[in-house]
Amino acid sequence: MTDRDESKPERAPTKQEREVRALPVIAACLLLVTAAAALYLGQRAPTNTAAPSLPLPARDVDHYVEGSPAWVSERFLRAWMRQQYNVARDLSVGPLRDRCELRQRELDQLPPDQRAELDRTRGFTAATFYDLEHVETRDLERDADGHARKEVRGQGHARGAYSGLRVDSRRGQTFVLVSIDGRWRVAERTWELGAHERDGGTDAGGL
Repeated sequence: MTDRDESKPERAPTKQEREVRALPVIAACLLLVTAAAALYLGQRAPTNTAAPSLPLPARDVDHYVEGSPAWVSERFLRAWMRQQYNVARDLSVGPLRDRCELRQRELDQLPPDQRAELDRTRGFTAATFYDLEHVETRDLERDADGHARKEVRGQGHARGAYSGLRVDSRRGQTFVLVSIDGRWRVAERTWELGAHERDGGTDAGGL
């Protein structure tokens, strides 16, 4: 590098350039989240260069009465783990609903090549069963606006087998639901990280 090159001031990136650069970062974060979930569930990434064929989507079975707190919790769990944020948004309320909307906007901004890769990885989460088992429901105090609240505790169970990979994992889940206009909506979700540990503030954790 010449002295002239070293003395040349570096041009600060424009706002538009920073926004364009942010999109690959968003995509990388989403793929890392998927990879982290796969590692937790016991999956291994294929070592061959050929893209594996996508498995058939899981045929979910609802285990609880439609509209009940447990039913809503299980539906939300499935939608969130499969990155179906529009579905999760309609099952949630408050800041959690806002997070769903934000995640969906981030997905909508992905460029075509990164969206294609995301769709491929989502094909495997779509083929994974996510069930909420051993559920216990209890009443909570009403919120500041007088809405009824309930807590749903259970074991999230992820399972599946495809392309030589096997998924079988369980993790404790806790949901806080609020009754809005006669319908239960998820206001909070936390999950077990380890003995006596819980988390609910990051997207990468969970089942």
